[in-house]
Amino acid sequence: SLKDFNFTTHLLGNVFTDSVLGSVLQCDVCSCSTTLQHDGKKFSQNDVLLGKHPGRVICAVRSGNNFWLRLQVLKLEKDFEFFSRWTLTEKETIVDIAVAGARPNCWLEEAPKTFLCIH
Repeated sequence: SLKDFNFTTHLLGNVFTDSVLGSVLQCDVCSCSTTLQHDGKKFSQNDVLLGKHPGRVICAVRSGNNFWLRLQVLKLEKDFEFFSRWTLTEKETIVDIAVAGARPNCWLEEAPKTFLCIH
């Protein structure tokens, strides 16, 4: 039932501050956590996200009233009809939670830094 879902946006778990991300986002206080609750969905560390900004979640970030996901970028290697293969790069990015991509239906790490995602 819907009463089990929380549709607010907030950090869950142990919250810590990150001065480096604070300087990147140009804010005094930048709070981080391994999990973010947003519109009834949880985004957790190591979740794989696809879409416009594909990546693996490193952490969730709050600066003021804004929420972000820090991602390790995924690079598309091969796109098939029902699945795709991705490689984890060394690049990182910070994405506003409003434009974060969806999770694939299922994914697995085939080899270190190689992911198979079922759409």
